[in-house]
Amino acid sequence: MHSHPHPQTSSHSHQHSHSHGKGCASGGRLPFNDNSDCEENEQGAEANALMDVVAAFLSYKTFILNGGIYRRLHDIDQLSERHRDIVSSLGTIDKIKSAEKLVRENYKFLLDLVYLSAVGEMPNPSDSSDDFKQWHKSFVESRVRAGKTIVNNSYMEKVLSTLKQFVRDWSGEGKTEREQTYGPIMQALEAEFANIAPEARGDIKVLVPGA
Repeated sequence: MHSHPHPQTSSHSHQHSHSHGKGCASGGRLPFNDNSDCEENEQGAEANALMDVVAAFLSYKTFILNGGIYRRLHDIDQLSERHRDIVSSLGTIDKIKSAEKLVRENYKFLLDLVYLSAVGEMPNPSDSSDDFKQWHKSFVESRVRAGKTIVNNSYMEKVLSTLKQFVRDWSGEGKTEREQTYGPIMQALEAEFANIAPEARGDIKVLVPGA
């Protein structure tokens, strides 16, 4: 579970004034509808893959709560009273409930990411819960009609990987890992370009493998 703080992104004022019709995605926008009619073209195939990732982001909360949090609480409920008391005395139940709250915070953050990607006419989830729930329902129904799975484990792993990357690169909890990962690289770069003044290093290009 993730026990880290997250960047506050819900206050953005991004507005959606565009519309999406049938066909392949264009201009960096993701279509709401399935792009099965475009799968033979590279752009359509990429849009479909991106929509699979979006579906995983939208399914994160349900997937983690049902598959992890609630299952663990249910397992504890099945224990004898004596064993439940032991588990409770260890603080396990409090930790699980704390993790549940953090999963919900993670989900808010992921919704902001999806909203900023401009998926169809997705309403701002921070503005109207009812509008978002209706949009989400329509999104799921469109995937069912297209014969798509709501979410699969491989894409959910990408969601979890994304969250871990944010923790590593931006949170206080990730400071030690950042220093261990990026520290040697930064030291090597400092040594390599020590003869160049810091203010003159703006034109230096560094290849980042995997980026």
